[in-house]
Amino acid sequence: MGNRHLIKARDLEAAAWRDRWESWRRKQPRLKKQTVEVSGRDVLKGLGAAFEATGDPLFRDAAVAFKAYALDCGRPSTAWARASAATFGDPLDGYLEQIKWQLNAWKKLPKHKSVLRAAQKIAADFLVPGTSFDEVTKTLRLAYAERQKAVPLVKIPQDPGYVGYRVLVKPLHGLSIRDLQSDFAQIPDDGAVVRYTNYWRRLFEEGAIAIQRQSENLSEKIE
Repeated sequence: MGNRHLIKARDLEAAAWRDRWESWRRKQPRLKKQTVEVSGRDVLKGLGAAFEATGDPLFRDAAVAFKAYALDCGRPSTAWARASAATFGDPLDGYLEQIKWQLNAWKKLPKHKSVLRAAQKIAADFLVPGTSFDEVTKTLRLAYAERQKAVPLVKIPQDPGYVGYRVLVKPLHGLSIRDLQSDFAQIPDDGAVVRYTNYWRRLFEEGAIAIQRQSENLSEKIE
């Protein structure tokens, strides 16, 4: 009897996570179906042609930068994702760390401890973008399994991109945000002061947090 109640409670909890994610997804603007994407080489040729036609060195410099970051290899969207991952790390890394933290938090509740349930909770808590809730949780679950096979997840010793000052970060939209450098402590609704690194830059760009730079006499809003 108790096991049936436990299973029902777990199903209801999973359904609530799904509803939260799908409710958020429905509010997102629908993107028009993309036609055939031009290749990176075509973009590079276009910049070269623009330079030859106008003589404006901006087009030449743009072409040099485009090639320097290997954005001319394959489709631009794929190349941009590759360049972003090389600079800031895999976007999934933060979510995988959250899955690890959640599994550790469930250690005393072995019946609740599963990668699938952790992936469902993280997808709902952080509103992980994707085409469907099932697709997102599958991606997280498989990525976590692959990462476990390759290199065990460990606490990040130093989040890259620290530029020498701290910022006040505040979660937006009711999201649960954790500080990777403080044993994954949850950021309270009224905010917390942290070292400004690539992790916080990414969350800011995703619209997950608000940021104010901390100085001696005033707080400067970061645009």
